[in-house]
Parts: sequence; C-alpha cells; structure tokens
Amino acid sequence: MTNFYKVFLAVFILVCCNISQAAVSFIGSTENDVGPSLGSYSRTHAMDNLPFVYDTRNKIGYQNANVWHISKGFCVGLDGKVDLPVVGSLDGQSIYGLTEEVGLLIWMGDTKYSRGTAMSGNSWENVFSGWCVGANTASTQGLSVRVTPVILKRNSSARYSVQKTSIGSIRMRPYNGSSAGSVQTTVNFSLNPFTLNDTVTSCRLLTPSAVNVSLAAISAGQLPSSGDEVVAGTTSLKLQCDAGVTVWATLTDATTPSNRSDILTLTGASTATGVGLRIYKNTDSTPLKFGPDSPVKGNENQWQLSTGTETSPSVRLYVKYVNTGEGINPGTVNGISTFTFSYQ
Repeated sequence: MTNFYKVFLAVFILVCCNISQAAVSFIGSTENDVGPSLGSYSRTHAMDNLPFVYDTRNKIGYQNANVWHISKGFCVGLDGKVDLPVVGSLDGQSIYGLTEEVGLLIWMGDTKYSRGTAMSGNSWENVFSGWCVGANTASTQGLSVRVTPVILKRNSSARYSVQKTSIGSIRMRPYNGSSAGSVQTTVNFSLNPFTLNDTVTSCRLLTPSAVNVSLAAISAGQLPSSGDEVVAGTTSLKLQCDAGVTVWATLTDATTPSNRSDILTLTGASTATGVGLRIYKNTDSTPLKFGPDSPVKGNENQWQLSTGTETSPSVRLYVKYVNTGEGINPGTVNGISTFTFSYQ
C-alpha cells in the first residue's frame, strides 16, 4: 500500500509541473510623445469655415508594435481614454480643447492607424476588441494614437502655437481568463509642441457698405387683407471673392436684434401702422428670416449666397410691404437691416 501512494504522488507532481500559464511582459515605455517635436504645418481655408479640420498632410501620431510581449494563449484587448476637455463635436466625434483657438480630433487603437477608434468623451472605452496568441506561440501587442488639429477660432496673427500637452492613456485589457498580474498595463501620451500657419480666404464687398432703398408710395387699398404683399423696392449686393470661398449671409433686424421672424421691425421714425417689410432674394417665393449679427458658421437663419466656384457672386434683393393684420394707418415706413457675410 505504501508503494502505491508513492507512485501516485510522483505522477501527480509530473503532471502539475507540465501545465503552461499564459504570459505577458511589458517591453514599451510608460510615457510616449505623439507627433514630431516642433512640427510646423500650413494650410489655406475660407475665413469663417470653423471649426476647420486642419489636414496637416502628414499624420501626427505615435505607433509602436512592441509594447507587450505575450505568449501561451494570452488574450489581450485595449482601452483608451482622453483627459482633455471636450469643447465640441464633429460628426459624432469629440473635439478636445488644447487652447481657446485650437482643438484636437483623436483616434486610439491597435498598431495600425487605419484601425483607430474615434474618441468621444472622457471615459475609458474599448479601442481594440482583442485577440489571443496561440498556445504554443509568442507575439507582441502594440498600439497607436493619431490626432488631427481643429481650428476653433480665428486669431489676428494667423499663427497658432501649441505647447506640449498630456492628452490621455491606453491600457492593456486581459480577457478570457488571462491575467496581467503585476505587469505594467497603462501607457500615457503627450502631444509634442507644434505650430499652425493659417492663411484665410475671403471676399470684398463691391457695393457700398450702406445701401438706401427708396420705398415706393402705395395706397392702403393695395394691401386689403392680412398677409397681402406689394413690392416696395429692390437693390443688389455684389462681392469679389477668392477662389473656393462659399458665401453665406445673415440679415439682422437693427431695430429689434432679437427678431427671428420674416417681418422687419419699423423704426421709431415710422408713422404708418399695420404694415411691415419683408425681404426676398432673387426669385425666391419665401421671405428671408432675421438672425443674430454673427459670421459664425451655422448661424441661425443664415442662408447661402454663392458656391465656392463663384468669384464674383451677387444677389438681388426685393423689399415688399406686407399687411400685418392690425389695421393699416397711412404714414411713412422706415426699416433698417444689416447684412453679415460668412466666408466658408
């Protein structure tokens, strides 16, 4: 009986010692720089085309295929997190703030830039679902970070300088029973300093900056019902533009800047009541609405005046009297509207 137990114990020890354990070791660096040091990039774009995604024509990024050594069936994925503040979004992807004027779009993922995940928010998110190395093989797991600058706001110098900035981290995520133990799992990234040299394109107004439109005299009988309209006057605006500029415009009610309707408020010098003014462009059947006095892209009630293929765009404007339904009393009619152009 004693000999039986000795044989059993010896076999057990032999089997135990041949069991393989999935393995991982850290062979990368915990702190990594993204992009070339003191990079300088130049682009030309329309003045108000903001936010402007600044295609640097070469990737600003970091790639390393050898960050963790893995073997014996180890399974690994990657999570990423951005620490910069979110200041906006573009097509569902967060824009992260670097300065008041410059932001970043960020991608994180496996070694190949093309497989990077567009980052959103400030929480850890899966940027590489993962894989398992063969039970009898060894390999490495790498990572990548890629960024694209975004101009958020114009400045007078047309030059934007960004200092070295910590942007976030990627961590290795073991799964399927794999364990990293005490191995370093998180690596950090800082964006190297760079400069953007920005050349903007725009337009020049050829017509006077102040246009007076003489309004025709009419009788109340020409506007018998609420909503009835009669043409009161017309004018044109002409511009000379750099190639590639698309012009947008916003009308603002100078008397009531908060007005977002399509009827211009009469000034205090007007004596007529029950009548308003509407403005139409070209052959449109719908009057223009008023918006804030701002060149910002996407401004409320902003409308397109030209396409990027037109270098001498113009617009014909028609001013019409409209019966506002409050009972017309004859008198003088005066209204003031401003135009704000946005060069996109």
